[in-house]
Amino acid sequence: MMSDYQRTLELVQISEDSLGATEAQQAEYMGSMAAATNNVQVAWQSLITTITNADSIIGIVNYFATTIDTIAKNI
Repeated sequence: MMSDYQRTLELVQISEDSLGATEAQQAEYMGSMAAATNNVQVAWQSLITTITNADSIIGIVNYFATTIDTIAKNI
């Protein structure tokens, strides 16, 4: 039973070391150009999603579709 306890302590230490390394890698990534580029991409996608989901934009697109369809039928 005592050997199981020692093994558990060893595994806990390994887990804590791994978490520390992961946090260090995350901190390094967040300061990188890749993270900055990713943040811009996410912000851009959010803006486009907000714009395209707006009822006014949907109405404008539907209006243009109807107008184009009417023009096409009258040509």
